Amino acid sequence: MPATPPRKAVADAPAELKRLSDYYFNVIYLARGAPDELEEPTELRRWLTSQQFPPGLVMAIGPRVPSLESTLTELRQDGWSNVKAAIGRSLDFAETMVRERLLVVIVPPPERGELPRKAQVAKDWKEVRKKLQG
Repeated sequence: MPATPPRKAVADAPAELKRLSDYYFNVIYLARGAPDELEEPTELRRWLTSQQFPPGLVMAIGPRVPSLESTLTELRQDGWSNVKAAIGRSLDFAETMVRERLLVVIVPPPERGELPRKAQVAKDWKEVRKKLQG
């Protein structure tokens, strides 16, 4: 069976996250799934590096929203009290981040479902940076 080709990063995502990290944003990559269901963290880090993403903390979160909320709680308890913004793709992610009082940008716009009023939508990654810095 032939190996599947490696996934490609979404256009402009690595460059725009790099620019954000240059402006003193710390990047945290959240990977969905239980830690034993995820690819090895070293493989995920290797992929991020190969796609030219900026360095950042890589964390696994559970497949359900409460796991995302508990991850945010853990981050805050570990001293990450300055977590202010999040970038994601799903309605559930947006709802959780708004509930946690974070600025959230969803990219690309969801195909269906209404986003929370305070969530912002970006059509591409270049627009994400503008929304977070604006």
